[in-house]
Order: sequence, then structure tokens, then C-alpha cells
Amino acid sequence: GSYTIDATAPSITGQSPSNGSTINGTTNITYTFNEAISSCTGSVTHGSYSVSGTTLTINPDSTHGAYSVGLTCSDAYGNGVSVTGSYTIDVTAPSATGGTSGALIICSTSFNVTFNETVSSVSIVSEDFTGTMNSSASGSTVTLSQNSDGSTAGWWDGLNVIIRVTDAYGNQGDVSISRTMDLTGCK
Repeated sequence: GSYTIDATAPSITGQSPSNGSTINGTTNITYTFNEAISSCTGSVTHGSYSVSGTTLTINPDSTHGAYSVGLTCSDAYGNGVSVTGSYTIDVTAPSATGGTSGALIICSTSFNVTFNETVSSVSIVSEDFTGTMNSSASGSTVTLSQNSDGSTAGWWDGLNVIIRVTDAYGNQGDVSISRTMDLTGCK
């Protein structure tokens, strides 16, 4: 009889997301191999892993911060391949770094609130003033503006607004803004 000796380690043919990516706490990391994997040994930071056929699935938990993969995965004949990677898990909502309180001397119908990271969307949760509040996000800056007609009506008394911001990883947070206004000399 003849025999085939398999002394070749499996190879990684795909990985998603790519090494070094930032992910949220619900995104699984997958590695695909050129042959079935029978077992893996080693560790993953803050999570678990499972093997099914040619796929290794890593399930990170929702711990914010650095995440690493350090496994050796073997085929049915004990041939192993090293699986390593590092990721950042972002489960923290953007936080305001400026523009949320204090007096605002302004002859405009808009002002900015800055955040510690890029804001992908913003919405008004509640507003406590006369007029209509609009919001838009660009990078780490949220612009709040009032009254599409360009007037400052309703700003004389100040404003209290709660906005909801979301980052690229789906993390949401509500931010309270309380500003007093001094529009003296403004038209």
C-alpha cells in the first residue's frame, strides 16, 4: 500500500477585520484557512474562540482597549500554524471636550461643540428654548445652529440642549449643553 504523509501546516487564507483594526465589542474576528482546523491552543485577550471547519472565529467581549490573539491552530495531523493579531476595541461613546457650557458671546446663529473622536452622527434629544435647533457633525466637531431663517430669535434666554452623538463603531452617548447667550450689539 501507499501512504501520504501530511507534514504541511495549514495556511491562513483570509482574515476579517484586518490586523490592527479598531472594532466595537460585538464584531467577531475571523481567520480562514486552506484546510480544516481540528484544534487551537493559546489565548485571546478578553474573549473566546471557536473552530468550525476552515474557520476560526474569535468573539471579543465588550472590554474597551487593546485586544490580542496568540494561538497555534493545527490540522488533523498535528501540523500547526501561528495565528497572531492585535486589535483595539472601542466601546466608549464620544465625549465632549469643549463648547458645552459657559457664556457665549456670539453674533451668529451657530456654535461648535468639540469631541475627543470623530462623530459619525448627531441628533437632538431635547431642547429647552424658543426656536428650532439643527445639528451637523464634521470630524470631531458638532455644529449646532438655530432657526433656518438665520435669525437669533429665542437665543436671548440661553439654551439647554441634549444631543446624542454616535462614533464610527456604533457607540452612543448623550451630551448636555447649557449655554447663556450675550447677543448685545447683534442684529
